Amino acid sequence: MVSLRKRDKLSLLTYLENRTSKMPIVLDPSDFKIQIERAVRKLDELLFNPRSVIFTNAVNGNLDVTALHIDEINTVYYSQDSANSLMGGLDLGLGIMPILTAQTMPLSSLESMVDYLIIKGLINSLQRKMLNTWDYVLLPMNAEGRQILQIKNPGNLFWVEYLPYLDPMWDEWEMYENEYSFVTELSYAYICHANVEITAQATMLGVGKEAATLTSYWNDKIEKIIKEFSDSTIINYIG
Repeated sequence: MVSLRKRDKLSLLTYLENRTSKMPIVLDPSDFKIQIERAVRKLDELLFNPRSVIFTNAVNGNLDVTALHIDEINTVYYSQDSANSLMGGLDLGLGIMPILTAQTMPLSSLESMVDYLIIKGLINSLQRKMLNTWDYVLLPMNAEGRQILQIKNPGNLFWVEYLPYLDPMWDEWEMYENEYSFVTELSYAYICHANVEITAQATMLGVGKEAATLTSYWNDKIEKIIKEFSDSTIINYIG
């Protein structure tokens, strides 16, 4: 996957205007922006590629993570000294709590190891939802619009994988190539669909077979674009 890049709304708007320049378009730039924002909103709903950040000052305390626009934390990894303190000497630095240990649940086979990890994961998830963990807590955004990640971990390295929130009204966003392609193609399909609807309403085409055919075509196109992107979620996880 190509690295994250900043994508700005103005550049996308210019591209879409050029792409539709030879078409009978009745929409203006403000209408184009509405459809771009609509596509970004859909991407935000379907986002599955995590972002990551490494904090080198992850001592006990509060980190201001407002600039990251964190919507949900997927996984947390610790530095080795943190992992040792959390996992009782194990080298694996995963952000899960030692509710169960290898000493209390003998791992004599691959099956027992899998059972151990499943049970451990369930208990840890329950602990986190009850805000009863002691490694980290992502606090809700406060009235000033600041978001704090509270770290209760003595390590000095803290690697967080998270899903961000993408605000459609921003002037730019950080996206992977597949995400930007999705937004580009979906914006174009939204624009063409809206253009057909407005044209049909403003002319006699509105009661004709041609308008119905074009509307159906762009409806199917939009559904196909969204489905292909959603299906890539499964491919991504399998890979």
